[in-house]
Amino acid sequence: MVNEPMQLHHIPAGFIQPEMLDKISQVAKTFHATVKVTGAQRIMITGLKAEDVDKAWDMLGMTPAPTTRNRVRSVKVCPGMTFCKRGKQDSIHLGMQLDKKIHRPRSTFQTKNGRCRLP
Repeated sequence: MVNEPMQLHHIPAGFIQPEMLDKISQVAKTFHATVKVTGAQRIMITGLKAEDVDKAWDMLGMTPAPTTRNRVRSVKVCPGMTFCKRGKQDSIHLGMQLDKKIHRPRSTFQTKNGRCRLP
C-alpha cells in the first residue's frame, strides 16, 4: 500500500473550469488524499494508494499523462491587462493560443522559451 501521487497532465495556461475542480475535490475526498497545486501549472493528488490510482483516473474521466522527457509541459501566462495594472496586452488570450499551437505530449526536442512585455 504505497502512496502514489497522480498529476493531472495538462491544464491549458493554468486555467481550469470549476466543474473539474469539483471532480478533483471529490476524488481527494473519496480516497482521503491531498490536493497540491504545483509550480508548473499542474494539480497533483497525493496520498492515493496504488490500487486506487486507476479508479481515481476513471472518476476524473481522464487518462494518465505520458512520461516522456522531451515535450512541451506548460505555457505559463501572466495575468496581462485583464488583471494587472502594468499589463500591456491580452497575455491570457495569447498564452491560450500558444498552448493550443505548441502543446503536445511528445517532442523530438526540449526547449524553454520566455516572453515578457512589462514596462
